[in-house]
Amino acid sequence: MVQRITRKQTKTGNEIIQANLGLLPDKIWKSRMRKYPTDLLRVIRKSLLDKVPDLAEKFNPTSLYFAYRARNGKGRVKIRVQKKFLIIDLCISRNFTRELEQAGFEVKHQNNFQGKAGWLTGWRIPQSTQNHEPIVKWLCKALDKDCKLGKKPAGNMEYLDMKKYKTIKELVIETYMAEGKIPSYRKLTSLVKQFFPHSKWKETHYAWYKSQIKRGNISVSDDDTEPDFNDEEILNETDIEDSLEASISVERDLQDYLEQRLTELEPGLKLHDGGVEYETDAGKIDILAVDEEGALVVIEIKSGKAKDNALGQILGYIGCLYSSRPDDKNIRGILVASGFDQRVIYAAKKLTNIKLITYKLSFIFNEIQNDVE
Repeated sequence: MVQRITRKQTKTGNEIIQANLGLLPDKIWKSRMRKYPTDLLRVIRKSLLDKVPDLAEKFNPTSLYFAYRARNGKGRVKIRVQKKFLIIDLCISRNFTRELEQAGFEVKHQNNFQGKAGWLTGWRIPQSTQNHEPIVKWLCKALDKDCKLGKKPAGNMEYLDMKKYKTIKELVIETYMAEGKIPSYRKLTSLVKQFFPHSKWKETHYAWYKSQIKRGNISVSDDDTEPDFNDEEILNETDIEDSLEASISVERDLQDYLEQRLTELEPGLKLHDGGVEYETDAGKIDILAVDEEGALVVIEIKSGKAKDNALGQILGYIGCLYSSRPDDKNIRGILVASGFDQRVIYAAKKLTNIKLITYKLSFIFNEIQNDVE
């Protein structure tokens, strides 16, 4: 079988590079790892391929992790690279933790997506380790396993019934990942009442979470290990409403402003017919415009700083337009925000069809004259 290398983007805009068979060429990941020791990693990768001929590898350049699976099996391995350690997650029972520790290894379980699915996580391998054979033995054990450790079945909400949640935010993220989108208000409210019967959950809380996910303030990537917000931050109903209202107001004001002044973004831009809140299968585009050459331009507006979710969102709109308009060429996007995460800036440099534009707000104050004498 011929090896094929493919690239795709996650919902948060991270790039994933994967091989359908074998290891990725070193040139793909070498430049991203130049500040990290790679001797142990190289030995492990080569030994793993020798023992698992149908091995398939993928690499996340942002999170610096390698993941492995056997093409004829369901087991998986994830290796995250740090300067002092390799952090390994294995799709085997946590009951093996004691056996690893008795062999002299250190395991610090992590509350990441793999940990929540029941994997043995946080196996810490010092980069100075000389004997790689015991490590490879355990990696092969995971790859040979039929990995059913509470793994989330796509689109199956029954998975949630087996879980216990510390925060509503954790429940919201897991529900989103189970369905591939934020569920309806009624469905999410039912789950919140089931897992948090004393919660003050209301429709404004739902709107707040939906807004935070859309703007990228809450990420729904498998790689998340730390919460972005505590539930305590959203218990104040007034604060939520004020925050949500202010955010929506800024986006609407920007949208109204740009609708009439698209040339301030780029000379020659014109509004597409029905281009405000333009409906697509991937959601509503804030503004759909047409440039001087007749090419479609997707404009996404963010109040505040845009995170990598915003990049994934606008790319989703572009991809959706391409699929429904195969004759349209050179569809591109403009992301408008007050600022951008560094990861968004780096990613946009490699995307020739995406332009980033920042805005600044200014205020004009006028005193209301009191005419009463």
